Amino acid sequence: MSGIASEIVRLFNTKEASEHLHMSHEYVRRLCREGVFPCRKVRGKFYMTTEQLNAILEGSN
Repeated sequence: MSGIASEIVRLFNTKEASEHLHMSHEYVRRLCREGVFPCRKVRGKFYMTTEQLNAILEGSN
């Protein structure tokens, strides 16, 4: 696949990530804010990519 569609990256906000990680929303936000989780801040909210979320999940096993 080429073009724009191949460049689309799925971003999870901290609420969505917390559901996948089975952690509270507040705890995930705090870990993002403290730099423990690899997150990007956009307009005051933290987001992480699928790859970042998977890395966190793999590290918890």
